[in-house]
Parts: sequence; structure tokens; C-alpha cells
Amino acid sequence: MEYLYADGEVTIGLEPGANDCVTMDDVEQASPIIERAALLLGQIETPLDAVEHAFQLARAAGVATCLDPSVVPVAESERRRLFHSILPHVDLLAPNSSEAEELTGVAVTDDDTALRATRQLLDHVPVVVLTRGADGALLVRGEDARFVRGLDVKGIDGGAAGDTFRGALALALAEALEARTQVQTLGELPFDRLVDAVRFANAAAAICVTRPGACPSIPRRDDIIALLA
Repeated sequence: MEYLYADGEVTIGLEPGANDCVTMDDVEQASPIIERAALLLGQIETPLDAVEHAFQLARAAGVATCLDPSVVPVAESERRRLFHSILPHVDLLAPNSSEAEELTGVAVTDDDTALRATRQLLDHVPVVVLTRGADGALLVRGEDARFVRGLDVKGIDGGAAGDTFRGALALALAEALEARTQVQTLGELPFDRLVDAVRFANAAAAICVTRPGACPSIPRRDDIIALLA
């Protein structure tokens, strides 16, 4: 459920529904698809058993992984599981500002705090992309960091912006990996290719917020390329 405000910002009310019924057996049935993929994109709106199993399968098959920590666990046992059993199988973590604060305790209010939070997350994963709404995104890998600033658009509905950003990011990263046959991990991609993927995702989200609704607002590739041009 989405609560839309006049400035285009949203509050999401979560009803797990079918997502809460995803099991390890369901993931196992999808294992041939996971193992052939260039990249696995996952989120934490399904039980941790399923999330952990999917990322273990991907890592064992040498598939790059990206996690959207969309619902950060509150219970201490689940938080430990996230940090100790799931994040070790994650190549790229893509939180928004509030999720980054929940994961690190650092309130992301400006560039400095964004850098502080992402550097802390690098203790657990090789690459972090922190999304900051209209302020754009921050990409960090090792000592490299790049702010990709938000595009100047008139937002009317931000409901699908996060999912659009991460979907477009995963697409761009998967294509970058497939274009370099000797490269299997995001850590091996040139940093500029990661920056390009974040710019592509940023443009996708910028288009998304200018349109009403969730699924209907997600842009096609031609729209994204046109905006980047």
C-alpha cells in the first residue's frame, strides 16, 4: 500500500502476502535460472531462509549478487543472520538513506554522513550504492567513491523509484559483466563501468518519479538513453 503526498514523497505500508510464503524449496526450483544468470538481484521482503539460500546458490555458481535491504531486520537474531550469513554472499549492497541508518546507526543527512555510512558498510560487502532520493546516489568501492547527483525533474510520485533504480542498476551491471567475458565479479569491473551503471539507474528513477503509479511509471530503455543524452 502506498501513501502519496503532495510533494511526490511516499510512505509504504507493507503487507507481505505471497512474498511471505516463499520457501527454500521455491528457491531451489529456480536454481537452474540463478546459476545461469549474470547477476542475482534480491531483497528482504521474503523470509531470510529463502534470501540466504538464493545468495548461497548464486555465490557457489560464481554469479554476481546485489542486495536491496528493503526491510532491515529488527530482531537481533535476524540482524546477526543478515550480517554473518547473507552479506558475506553479497557483492553489492544498495540501501536507501533510511536503510543505511538502520544498518549502521549513522543518520544520512549530507555527503559526509553518506560517506561515513557507506564506508562502514564496506566492512561487510565489496561495493555499496547508497540512494538518496532527489540528491542522487553515492557509489563506493574500496578507496574509490563517486557522487552521482540527482537530475532536475519535477517529481509527482516516488512510489516505484527505489525498485526502478535497483532494477535498472542490476540490468546495467549484468550487461557490463556479460560484455567482459573474463570478468565474473563486480570487484573486477573498472570503476567507471560501475559509475555508468549508477548513472543509468539514476536516470531511470528520475523518469519514474515524473509519472503516476507504480508499474506504469517504470521507463523503457529508450526513455533512459534519451534522458542521459
